[in-house]
Amino acid sequence: MASTMDSVDYVQWFKTYMSAHADLFPESVDEVWVSSMAQVAVQIVKVECPGAQARWRRGKLTEPTLGYVVSCMIARVAMFKLRKTESNGVYQRTDYEPLETPPQFTPSPDLFLKKSEKSLLDGVGNGKSAIGSVPIGLGRVLEVPS
Repeated sequence: MASTMDSVDYVQWFKTYMSAHADLFPESVDEVWVSSMAQVAVQIVKVECPGAQARWRRGKLTEPTLGYVVSCMIARVAMFKLRKTESNGVYQRTDYEPLETPPQFTPSPDLFLKKSEKSLLDGVGNGKSAIGSVPIGLGRVLEVPS
């Protein structure tokens, strides 16, 4: 396991997780591009999932899990690159071949974390408590009517 979240080999994890979907990515997706996108993606993870760093230090967040989430973030941007629009000011042409994309890979021009990915990284489920903990049930008692 890498010592820090920044030192993980995200290019290798991208190759591992996305090899089954290689036909969905344009030729411009190379190791240099994946590496540069991974650097930004990790910073987004650190900002949007503050619990992820603490879980990483304690060994609760594994390298395969982090690699998977970062790979999914990068894959969404890579697939968006297939949809190009060119214009000369008068005419507009869009290269768009309808592709069946897996549901977790909704193409996007931006790196972002889905709600389920944030929960996975922070170790918090939909109930907003740590995975493996039991809620005490005060939510229904303290609920304020609207």
